[in-house]
Amino acid sequence: MLKITLAKTALLLALGSPAFSAVVQDRNAATYDDLVYRFAADEAGFQAESSPVYPEVFTVPEDFVPDEEFFANHSAQNQPLVGRGIIGDDNRFQWDGVDFPFKPIGRLTFQTPTSGVACSATLIGPRHVLTARHCVADGATFFTNGRFAPSYLNGERFGSAGVTGVITDPDFAQWAPSTSCWIKNDYAILILDRRIGEETGYLYLGSNPDPAKIGRQVLNTCGYPGDKGLNSKWCQYLRTPTLIGGCGDNTGPLATDIDAVGGQSGSPVWDLAPNGAVWIWGVLSVSSNTETIAASGSTMMLGWQFAMAQFP
Repeated sequence: MLKITLAKTALLLALGSPAFSAVVQDRNAATYDDLVYRFAADEAGFQAESSPVYPEVFTVPEDFVPDEEFFANHSAQNQPLVGRGIIGDDNRFQWDGVDFPFKPIGRLTFQTPTSGVACSATLIGPRHVLTARHCVADGATFFTNGRFAPSYLNGERFGSAGVTGVITDPDFAQWAPSTSCWIKNDYAILILDRRIGEETGYLYLGSNPDPAKIGRQVLNTCGYPGDKGLNSKWCQYLRTPTLIGGCGDNTGPLATDIDAVGGQSGSPVWDLAPNGAVWIWGVLSVSSNTETIAASGSTMMLGWQFAMAQFP
């Protein structure tokens, strides 16, 4: 498995813009759950492999400039969206359908030397998957034998693909867990060994969180929570962004009122445009009893653009 790290330079917006609210920098990591589901290698349908695959290391050139036209969002043209009512206080609902935009969202597993880990992830290209960085590594030690199964439901409905590459922020390990910069950069773009996204469709990253929508019920998310068995997709609609910013250019992290448990790390958080296009704002990173925070922002955007350009 190859591992690619991003150079420090990223697409920066105006620092300190009054449209953004700073997220508290000095969170106590002990009060936040990293939302990773950990299990013995023989649990949750996990198939251990005997030969671990370790990453090669590459670096994104500092002079990489994305072609903005190349990354236009055409998701509104893909398939019709599915409406869903929200009933009761617990607005998580199980969704087994494969209508757009649900089909590209799936379950991600990796091996460690002693166990397995499971998270949620989303296809954002033909062979490109977005998830949380701490789902693929413990500090500087990357997990092995990654596998992604879109729209997993008690087994693989549309097959799966192995992880051969990982694009992450090279500075991630320097941040203390659960601090604003750690959360903002807690993303990974995975490169798969086959173009499974051409069969399932995929969503688009392509957007920093919109500060004009703070306090509005505009966010949606789906993932694979451990408290529901890890074998089916559970979603929430109409959740609220409460804060954006706190690190660097203030495009992340993103604080929300989303409910989340272990297994939902890496779940996409998206908004719907008036034309029906899906815009992913980020991925769930950590949660406490007062907020759930997502990785988001310009560095993640640059990683996605590099992945699509260099690994089409």
